[in-house]
Amino acid sequence: MHTMEFSDVDLPPDHRGMGRSVIVEASEGKLGMLTKLYDQDTENDPFWLTYSVLRNNQWHWEKDIPMPVKRAILVGVAGGYLLLDVLYTTPSQEDLKFGYFSVDLKTLQVELFARLSKAISAGHLYAGFPPSLSPPTI
Repeated sequence: MHTMEFSDVDLPPDHRGMGRSVIVEASEGKLGMLTKLYDQDTENDPFWLTYSVLRNNQWHWEKDIPMPVKRAILVGVAGGYLLLDVLYTTPSQEDLKFGYFSVDLKTLQVELFARLSKAISAGHLYAGFPPSLSPPTI
């Protein structure tokens, strides 16, 4: 029989809100958190992700990750990557483009995952069922 253990963790007050943060597995089995932030007070609304790690029941800032996007929706985490639905521009062109960016959770590197020809509504990331819900195999 398989067992699961659950616990609760307090989020920092400034990181609460639907769709603003994702919890990820950090190194050495610790919990990590990526939070999307942007500066509304500047002309180009700079956008970034903040990466924090939970140690001794406290969230500790590790790194800010600048994002070359105008808008982003956190789609989900699977296979060691965070997927974001984004609206972005390229350095050579001013027009807005639609696409998906990925963030490698080990290196925190940001890459264009897919370009889209038009906007689509954000979906949910599918990564399979937990073993307890999977059909038996031989």
